[in-house]
Amino acid sequence: MPDSHLANENVLAELYFLIANFLRNSPFRETSDLLIEQLEQFKVLPPRIDWTGARHDRSFHEMSTSLSHVPPNFLLQMCNQIRNLIENQLDINVTGLNSLLGIGQFSILQDVQRQKTKQEANLNKNSNLDAMPRDFYLKYCPNKNYTNHSAKSKNSGVNLIMNLFKRQIDGRELSTGFIQPDHYRSVMMQKRIFGHLSAVYCICFDRTGRYILTGADDNLIKAWSAYDGRLLATFRGHEKEISDIDINFENTLLASGSCDKTLRIWSLKTTECKSILQSHTSMVTSIEFSPYCCGSTRWLASSGSDGVMCFWNWNSDTLEFNPKPKRFIEKSRPGSQMLCLSFSPGGLFLAAGSNDYAIRVYSFENGEPTKICEIESHTNWVDSIQFANTSARFLSGSKDGTAKIWSFEAHELKNILIDGSKTLEK
Repeated sequence: MPDSHLANENVLAELYFLIANFLRNSPFRETSDLLIEQLEQFKVLPPRIDWTGARHDRSFHEMSTSLSHVPPNFLLQMCNQIRNLIENQLDINVTGLNSLLGIGQFSILQDVQRQKTKQEANLNKNSNLDAMPRDFYLKYCPNKNYTNHSAKSKNSGVNLIMNLFKRQIDGRELSTGFIQPDHYRSVMMQKRIFGHLSAVYCICFDRTGRYILTGADDNLIKAWSAYDGRLLATFRGHEKEISDIDINFENTLLASGSCDKTLRIWSLKTTECKSILQSHTSMVTSIEFSPYCCGSTRWLASSGSDGVMCFWNWNSDTLEFNPKPKRFIEKSRPGSQMLCLSFSPGGLFLAAGSNDYAIRVYSFENGEPTKICEIESHTNWVDSIQFANTSARFLSGSKDGTAKIWSFEAHELKNILIDGSKTLEK
């Protein structure tokens, strides 16, 4: 106990010095002078110990001279370092709000090991561990003897998450350390959250996988923790239902489309609305950020029930959007609506489906969107479309009960029919 008490006294004396040093280089100079005077008067500062072991009182100036390596903002740097170290162990801060003064589960004074034990107990109680994502389990239970599905990738120096992200960007993947087949052996509900007044129309993960975004018919977009389902932020501004949402590849912006005919661009860091884009004359049905980039030039695509495709140009450095998009009016017949869209890996192509049974493909080969073909192959609405992750093939789904796999062959789009109404002969 005496040794512990002496250690606390030494730390307390150094803390007083750091506070005075911090105030001396702040607008509160008079407060600093008064504090330094009292520190010297009551001999609070750590003494100087000579080679014989004798202790000598010293002034603030003498201590500052001997500790010239300690900058004026050392106390601030130390607080930030402590917060970062604790945050690596526990998620104690809400996105966009960094504070040392949290309470309960947001307090930096909580027992890290006790909190980990509590989180592990909740996992064991509320969910099947075999169905949990392994990285999530290992984050909270690092000492458990549990098979890691990405051990092969870690041993080979391959990051599974970055490999998936690379495949989404350019369509290629590393040949080693990819997802093992048993990763999908079981899927179970991890958590159920009632967070909106009624129907949820669109959801997406952010690019890190740590957060989930939801859009609903209460005109709100909400951000949730992917680990414990905690509500982190609410985006307010749309006047009608949210029809679609997407996050840019830099993970800085959230785009949302709504039945109020507008697109809104939100900052993921501050949750403020950065831009309101108006060009559609009816509800926005689908939006997607393009992985295509040329310098700081980026693109956002949107489709509407007004039969119009809009391509919005924006700058990744300034985060400013051109309010006048490049428009393609695709009204082949009265009442035509654009329903869905999808970018290819790398963003060179975009495919879009509509209720006039047609599939339209656009190209960015010259740096600007250009329509290169229009094909009417289905016999009903084309309401879903998705490019493959590793090639220029894409899949289209229709209300006629069929899906088709499309690929470019000899400068033509050819398809393979998937008919869900037929079964294999026994």
